[in-house]
Amino acid sequence: MEDARARLARSREIARTIETSLKAETARKRGLVEVFLSRGLSLPPPPPSEASASADASEEALARARAEGEENCGGGAGDADAEDVDEGTIEGLKRALASSQARARVSLARARRTRAYADVLDAALNAAAQA
Repeated sequence: MEDARARLARSREIARTIETSLKAETARKRGLVEVFLSRGLSLPPPPPSEASASADASEEALARARAEGEENCGGGAGDADAEDVDEGTIEGLKRALASSQARARVSLARARRTRAYADVLDAALNAAAQA
């Protein structure tokens, strides 16, 4: 049981790190978009998104968990850190760990997409500056 608690704590720590990265990449992209708009440049299209079966499956699992939670407890089972999950049992710890890992995979996929688009924006700005 202590091993499961330690794994859950580590998973949540990783998820927080990924969320921080996502926020940083979102801020970077927002800043680049503002530069484009202030210069009257048109935005380049985002790069084609890579098919991420893992992230798609995680998003579906999170949606399913939220739906089940709403049916069973009137909502909230899929909320932020799944704090309403009974972590006093091994089953509850496993559910919380799976939920934490799924949220982290979804956030990581979003951060990757955001970074890829920010890279495209940055390259386009550099090309416009040299033209």
